[in-house]
Amino acid sequence: MWPFTHSLDELAEVDLRALVTAAAREGTGLEFKREMYQRRGPERTREMLRDVASMANADGGVLIIGMEEDGQGTAQQLIPVPDAEAEANRLVQLCLAHIAERIPGLRAVRTPIQGGDVIVVRIPRSYRRPHMITFEGMTDFWIRHDRQKSRMSVAEVRTAVTGTEDVEMKVQRYAESRMASGQSRGAAFIVAASPMLIEDGRISIEDERLRALLRRPPTFRPRVGVSLSDEDCGIHPTLRGLAAVVAGIQELEVFRNGHVEFLLFRHDMISKRQTGTPGSILHGWAVAEYIRNFAHLIAALRGIGGIVDPYLIAVAIFNCRGVSMAEAGVDMWGRGRIGQWTEDDHIVLDPILMPADEPADSGAQRVANRLWNAFHFQRCPFFLDDGRFHIPGR
Repeated sequence: MWPFTHSLDELAEVDLRALVTAAAREGTGLEFKREMYQRRGPERTREMLRDVASMANADGGVLIIGMEEDGQGTAQQLIPVPDAEAEANRLVQLCLAHIAERIPGLRAVRTPIQGGDVIVVRIPRSYRRPHMITFEGMTDFWIRHDRQKSRMSVAEVRTAVTGTEDVEMKVQRYAESRMASGQSRGAAFIVAASPMLIEDGRISIEDERLRALLRRPPTFRPRVGVSLSDEDCGIHPTLRGLAAVVAGIQELEVFRNGHVEFLLFRHDMISKRQTGTPGSILHGWAVAEYIRNFAHLIAALRGIGGIVDPYLIAVAIFNCRGVSMAEAGVDMWGRGRIGQWTEDDHIVLDPILMPADEPADSGAQRVANRLWNAFHFQRCPFFLDDGRFHIPGR
């Protein structure tokens, strides 16, 4: 459990001193170290790797380097750590090199205090357990119980492996059920995303930042481009979370478990036959822009909820058999390569994994490319060579 009211990047000395005032005690998800692990000797490095991996193999937690405890695990006082920035970087690099699989979202930051800095290491609850230490020819699995860490038993390793498989199957089933729900509600287009760890309470619907995000979600072209919501929408709680609704047109909803979905209820992205085009045509630029804006919404939501595990992003266009799409755009004479969808009544993309450290435009590009593949094109053309989104002429 995260013991602070501020995010990792917003932590200040007052947050750390609050642990001392509250007599916070070490436990499964919280550990204090008076000083940084020494560079001399492999045993200190091995201890650091075990401390980090044992938390990741339990439920995640926080390691505070520069906090003295009283011998019974109760926070006593802050002690500055010399060269904290370099030491924080060293800790992360050692973990990247000697813990397999890598711990998603592991971060160590320098937090200023009077007289220097301390290091706060956030070890997220991992969806890729168990994590193995590989150092100097030795391989170990460790797990944390209350204040102590110990080697994982065979049963604990087996449970961690099957738990990881269960997590992946659970989120896949959840994503599929949400897409089916969107279709049953009459959506014409849906883009949805589910975090790997589906758990109630990951997002607080009382957070004013969430309400502001729903009212003014990220846009590529403010006022002239497509948007997931607008300032005139109605925002209200739901059984699942918080929704921004433009009645009869679109709905954007964030669930308490971190899931988010955007539904468009009209086929505004599809126009009737134009000169030189076979049947109705899908406006690819609009679909790509919706996907781009949604990817940036996920990035913003991560900051609000402190979500570091990957998201699975899925896209569907319903009741669109026979619709055509131009690879890039069709001019007034109908020129341009055209592809047609004839395989089914609906286009439903398999969920695509978007890691926390992937730029939003890059994730959006991979999703959009898959949709363009459905129309027999190699890639979505609305991204530049450097990955940035771009709509020429608009």
